[in-house]
Amino acid sequence: MNPYTLAQIPNVIITLCQFCEILDISSKTYFDKLNWLYEQSLAFAREREIRLLKTSYAQKVDICTDRQVHISSWSVRKDKRNIELWAIGSADNISGYVFGVHFNYDPLIDRTAAEIDASAVNPKITPPHLQPHARLWLQRYHNEELSMSTHEHIKGLSKLENSSFEQAEILDGTTKLPDKGALVHSEYTMYAHFLLVARLLGNVKQVHYSLDREAGIRNAFMLANKERVSNGSAHAFYVKNRTGLTVDEKKEIVKDFYKAFRVIAGKSFRSATGTERYNTIISMLRQNIPQAKLIPFSKQMWLRHPHFTMPEPEKLVAALTPITHLSIQEQSELYKPSSLAAIDRFFMFVRRRVSLLERSKSVASSERRKWHGYSAYDPYSYLKVMEIVRLFYNYCLKAKDGTTAAMRLGLAKRPIRLESIVYFEK
Repeated sequence: MNPYTLAQIPNVIITLCQFCEILDISSKTYFDKLNWLYEQSLAFAREREIRLLKTSYAQKVDICTDRQVHISSWSVRKDKRNIELWAIGSADNISGYVFGVHFNYDPLIDRTAAEIDASAVNPKITPPHLQPHARLWLQRYHNEELSMSTHEHIKGLSKLENSSFEQAEILDGTTKLPDKGALVHSEYTMYAHFLLVARLLGNVKQVHYSLDREAGIRNAFMLANKERVSNGSAHAFYVKNRTGLTVDEKKEIVKDFYKAFRVIAGKSFRSATGTERYNTIISMLRQNIPQAKLIPFSKQMWLRHPHFTMPEPEKLVAALTPITHLSIQEQSELYKPSSLAAIDRFFMFVRRRVSLLERSKSVASSERRKWHGYSAYDPYSYLKVMEIVRLFYNYCLKAKDGTTAAMRLGLAKRPIRLESIVYFEK
């Protein structure tokens, strides 16, 4: 077979069986090649991204962070519970570069050994966070979680702004722990993710974060960016978009934005220059800031962002870092870039272009128990394929102008050929 055929995976939606049939290979050969390409992708990304630690490549970056769930298929008919994995990703809204996507799963852990270590500690004496393997979901804590009712979970989610409420998973009888490796508490994955991104952005003077409103995400950001927040070089905003709208409803909302833009700018959005668009939206934000208000279960003041788009109609934004001491103009300039567009675009890409990561067709069994036709049985496959796709998306996928995200960020001078990754020498 062609040695770099597996690098073409992001271009086609096919099942594993179809893939092996087309290439006339066994499933073992497929996974051997997948493992090899995963290692090559890690090595290539490491060599490129280490450059971010050595140079100042931007005055300002606009980072957006969101999560995406992936559910594995059950492999034993008598146990139809799924494994639910959460991936947290961060991307640059300006270049589109995806800095990392990380799952709450550790494939290298021997959970049986971890269970034995933890059983030697009296949970009534030692608090959970000080016990061995505190970052892992061990069976006894998983069982305790399952004993809680769904109502109690929902009630707990209303404590989203309470700093003591961190848990981002909702576990019930339809999910289980993986047979291989170990599931990690999502808040630990969030902390590690934000610490890594903060390190990669260490040479950037100003950092603007747009965050999806999820349990634990604010605390994870604050932990990783404590000094930057203190000196004013990092700001973060929750972004909340209205969901469930039809395409026609979105078009009407965007049309209303264009009408409001014309009233203020005196010309259409399309005919306006970049500077004119910027100044007009800033003017609209200045008008909206005094109208910010609280929403249920939130301590933040939420602002109606005037720039509606098809991916983000009727957007609400809330500041998580101190900005009220700034002028209205300065506040408007901080509110303006708030968007989850870049990371949502990447997540949509992986859903549509990669069968393993697709929101697959499923066959209902009972309650939430479903068999997912394209999903993996081994959670480790998600980590491997996601990293390969991230590399392809950043360095190989070209926009209409012929540039890639890595080129726009300054990590590449031209689109990277797949052969350069496949034959990369470590």
